[in-house]
Amino acid sequence: MAPDSEVRKVGFVTDETLKELGNAPEGYVMVYVPLALTIMGDMYVVPQSYVEPLSGKTGDIMKYLIAGGVVGQG
Repeated sequence: MAPDSEVRKVGFVTDETLKELGNAPEGYVMVYVPLALTIMGDMYVVPQSYVEPLSGKTGDIMKYLIAGGVVGQG
C-alpha cells in the first residue's frame, strides 16, 4: 500500500538487505503478510519508507492475524 493510502496491511519484515535476491533495489525490504486462518501468506518487496513499525509483540501479532482478529474477545 502506498504511504498516503488509508488502508494498511499487517506483515513482518523478514529481510532488510535482500542480498539473496541478487540485484534487488536498494532501500527495499521483504515483508511477509500472513493470511488469516492459515499459515500461508504473501511476500512483498516494498520500499523501506512504506513500513510502519508496530509496538506489539511479534508472537501476539501473529496470533491475532492467523485468528483473523478474533482473539481476546472473551
